[in-house]
Amino acid sequence: MKITHNLAQGIGCLNNLRQLEFACLLYIEDSRDFLPPNPGWVTGWLDFQANNRDNTNLNLLLDPRVAKLAPYTRAAAIYKCPADRSIVKEGSQRLARVRSISMNVALGDDGLPLNASRTWLGTPKYRKYVRQSDITAPSPAMM
Repeated sequence: MKITHNLAQGIGCLNNLRQLEFACLLYIEDSRDFLPPNPGWVTGWLDFQANNRDNTNLNLLLDPRVAKLAPYTRAAAIYKCPADRSIVKEGSQRLARVRSISMNVALGDDGLPLNASRTWLGTPKYRKYVRQSDITAPSPAMM
């Protein structure tokens, strides 16, 4: 029985990723080949600290004013893997975090010039992809 449950969670997670990928592709098409900005594809910084409202705020996923993919998505649940049972404390409550999926830091415009140093990408210097057409090595399918 546990294998069936784990399989269902895995299928659910893949389906969520597929829906987010489709939303991303729609965004790229509407944005003249630009990837969603990072940060900015969603707003908020998730962690496990108590009273960080970003951990539980669904508006950060669904409000088009703060989430670039919001016009292409309708359900906040697609941002979270069904197997993710992580919780955080907010006041005296223990609440589920709203998101477990994130975007690679090398994808999307981060507001810095392309030749700027990005120490968080490590060394050697890694590529930064701002447009979908920038993704040539590795190919988009391998990214």
